[in-house]
Amino acid sequence: MIDYDAWDDDMVGKGYFAIVSSRDFGPEEVLRIYGLREASEVQYSILKSQEGMDTTRVHTTSGILSKFHCAFVSSIIRCEILLACKSLDYDTNVMIARIDRRIRVILSSPDAYTLSKAYRAEELKLLARFGISVDQLEEMAKSVAKRFGAEACSQVRRIPQTTNGDVQKRRGRGRPLGSKNKRTLQREAEESSRKIYEPEHTQVEKNKGGRPRGSKDKHPRTRRTKLEILQATSV
Repeated sequence: MIDYDAWDDDMVGKGYFAIVSSRDFGPEEVLRIYGLREASEVQYSILKSQEGMDTTRVHTTSGILSKFHCAFVSSIIRCEILLACKSLDYDTNVMIARIDRRIRVILSSPDAYTLSKAYRAEELKLLARFGISVDQLEEMAKSVAKRFGAEACSQVRRIPQTTNGDVQKRRGRGRPLGSKNKRTLQREAEESSRKIYEPEHTQVEKNKGGRPRGSKDKHPRTRRTKLEILQATSV
């Protein structure tokens, strides 16, 4: 008996398809082996549609190898960006597009380049995962301005080192040393609010200890005679 409801569910879920195998592995194993190609297919899709490698536009073997070498390096860089975006719960393609659009070195005057200020906190957090701060971006813009109209001595470009700790550092687990917990902060806030709305006449000064000047003893003292004083001092 055919279960048409289950059949319809499978048709809607994955659709109908057929696979021809050279060996009888069984349907489950054949489907698992066929699914292993997904990683390579996704990578080829990224190379062609996102990294612009749908055509090489060169006609020599060395040129084609050079183009694929650049694609290989760019794929490694994109993989690192993908892992950083996953840790921050960001969409990889969206963040790459935003960084490309918002973080730019623009020509502000006929002979000066400056950094665009269109970036937001999300882009800076992603760049901080790679050790890049705003100060370093500013230095990169200055280096481009210095090369304006001058001969480039080297094609090697390194990230400039800055002393400002603008890069976000990942701290360990637990509360930072010297910080207060939430209950202590809440208690201090309540005490400060009570002091603000407390009338002045209810604020009693603290007792410094001892009998106030000019006050008398609770029990009156008995006067001693001269004879009693002499007897007390002679002992």
